[in-house]
Amino acid sequence: MPTEQVHRTSHRVEADAAADTVYGLLADAERWPLLFPPNVHVRRLDPPGAAAAGSRSGVRTERLALWATANGTLKHWTSRRVLDPAARRISFRQEVPAAPLSGMGGVWIVEPLGPDRSRVTLLHDFSVAGDRPEDVAWVLRATDTNSRAELDRLARLAARPRRLEGLLFSFTDSLRVGAPAGTALDLVDHTALWPAAGPRAAAGPVAVLRLPQERRVVFKTPDPAAPLAVHTGSWTVTDDGPDAATVTVHQQVVLRTEADGPRVRQDVREELGRAARTALDRLRDTHALILCSGLRESAGFVTGERL
Repeated sequence: MPTEQVHRTSHRVEADAAADTVYGLLADAERWPLLFPPNVHVRRLDPPGAAAAGSRSGVRTERLALWATANGTLKHWTSRRVLDPAARRISFRQEVPAAPLSGMGGVWIVEPLGPDRSRVTLLHDFSVAGDRPEDVAWVLRATDTNSRAELDRLARLAARPRRLEGLLFSFTDSLRVGAPAGTALDLVDHTALWPAAGPRAAAGPVAVLRLPQERRVVFKTPDPAAPLAVHTGSWTVTDDGPDAATVTVHQQVVLRTEADGPRVRQDVREELGRAARTALDRLRDTHALILCSGLRESAGFVTGERL
């Protein structure tokens, strides 16, 4: 039986940052949606810190569920990573590859070039089911596009790691509805509910991920307009009684470096908060139409903010 060809790619970048700083950003995969453009959501599947079998001290493994865009399509897979902080290497292998892949793995390698400079190499190896040329070309294009985007963002963030924390902030808007949590979650259609117009409108289709087991809908805006560098968020539905639920829109934004300032933060909070409240209003109205009567719910919006 013929075996599928293994294809290999290599990408690298140099960063004006210490090797340990770069490695730290790569190790913290759950923050990747805030750091790297293609990544939409990452969830850890195992308790952190498990030691890799037969490994030396400090090496650990983890399993992650990842959702990311590839050539504009949202893909999902499960990966096993082996993290070696002493060698500054992180190897990874998809346990359940996303089609058209039959296998995908690789390694991140961080090398010090001096006290405040390092080189990052990202290697991939993959095979495609049936070795169809069009599928191989699709994977090569996605791997090249995503690797370049991730390495470019990594180099810029690592050069000013504390700056990232100063540019990141989050806020929430909530509404109580007279519907069971499951019903309320079914009504959450981010694409239909979220206002399409406005200065922060998406440059392309918003990536939307439904996680019914968590009663969450996650979204990420591609290429958000200035002053935003990153815009992600989620809808969360919680029980509030047998026939009531609270729907919360949680948003996280990273401002562009040149746009930071108290007034900018206030404008972003007001504008995106207004969009969230409009979306929540639409969800409430949709439920009212389904019931063919007005909702009997208690008070309106509750806002919260965390800087």
